[in-house]
Amino acid sequence: MQRTRQAAVRPQAGSGNATIVTAPSLQGLTPRPRLLTVAGMIAKPLFLAALLMSVPSAFAGEMLLYAGSYTGGKSSSKGITLLKMNTDTGALTVAGTAAELASPSYLALSPDGTRLYAVSESGNSAAAFKVDKTTGALTKLNELPVADKKDQGACHLCVVPEAKMLVTANYGGGSVSTFSLAEDGSLAARTGFIQHTGGSVDKGRQKEPHGHGAILSPDGKYVLVNDLGTDRVYIYEVDAAAHTLKPKPAGEGVSPPGSGPRHSAFSTDGKHVFAINEMLCTVTTFAWDPKVPSLTAGATVSTLPEAVKPAYSTAEIVVHPNGKFVYGSNRGHDSIAVFSNADGALTRIENTPSGGRTPRNFNLTPDGKWLLSAHENSDDIKVFSVNQETGKLTPTAHSAKVGKPVCIVFLSK
Repeated sequence: MQRTRQAAVRPQAGSGNATIVTAPSLQGLTPRPRLLTVAGMIAKPLFLAALLMSVPSAFAGEMLLYAGSYTGGKSSSKGITLLKMNTDTGALTVAGTAAELASPSYLALSPDGTRLYAVSESGNSAAAFKVDKTTGALTKLNELPVADKKDQGACHLCVVPEAKMLVTANYGGGSVSTFSLAEDGSLAARTGFIQHTGGSVDKGRQKEPHGHGAILSPDGKYVLVNDLGTDRVYIYEVDAAAHTLKPKPAGEGVSPPGSGPRHSAFSTDGKHVFAINEMLCTVTTFAWDPKVPSLTAGATVSTLPEAVKPAYSTAEIVVHPNGKFVYGSNRGHDSIAVFSNADGALTRIENTPSGGRTPRNFNLTPDGKWLLSAHENSDDIKVFSVNQETGKLTPTAHSAKVGKPVCIVFLSK
């Protein structure tokens, strides 16, 4: 995986410069009906019913989402793009730039959707935004560096609500950073920095560690960090009182040598972790035991058809909300691999062309009805319908143009 880094001004700690997108600049959004004024009316029941029925049905099927992108160079993106989606038809529309930020390559929302966090991969930082859930507008709260060292390349993050903490995985530095969160959701302070060490068998890509993904365990007690450079998924215990992670891993999962574990996802029942391995185009299933804690490696399956040699690289992995299907993206092969899941045992069903170049990220709508694939090198997001019984994908005519999109998150109202 080749990473292009753009020079950026290093943010000052506690920077609070606001980026505000007002409703008029977010083109095409359907205004939220003013039902509170109706509640205050002294109206006859029939009049009230008729008024409520007049609310456009399209609103009920509308969802807002954000796309993080690489900026600079030939990219048309200025940072985080706001889009709207009709969840009845799959239609996708660009509403505008929600916030300007240098290469926000990964995004995460707070559980209540009122705060958005982003890593700035080229800016060596993490940033916090206030979310207007009605319009999707973002107001920047602040931005802090992930380390005192430069070129950490923060590329992934997760929120730990109970500990009021944000965790970033840093590719370039092979490290992990933690931040405490203030009452307003801003980044209060950097509370921890963990440097990984070692490497693995591929001397071209694994001479040193490369932190690549961070996810929270279902019970909120652990953060699992993928390291592409060491072929490890490290288990870190949450230190809620200190708003950080205990520096020594409580355990680790080991992928086959030379695999390069990139991202991971928990099964819906919390019993398994699926790690997508970038370098060998595979997925390794780990049995998760939170009592130890431990990750025990099971089967590893290919994300590619049997006749295709693994000369490509994988990127994202997502579990369907019904738990029966797992999806992984292949860059170069430009496909989405679809797997059935039977208690952690994955069977590849199909590879569907992603509809663009380099599907670095994709995501499923919360209801699992649609899959959106973000293509870094064709500057677009394509929409697929998902068969709820088979898991198979069907391309639709819907898409949106976004400069170098590399992350998609959905805002639930």
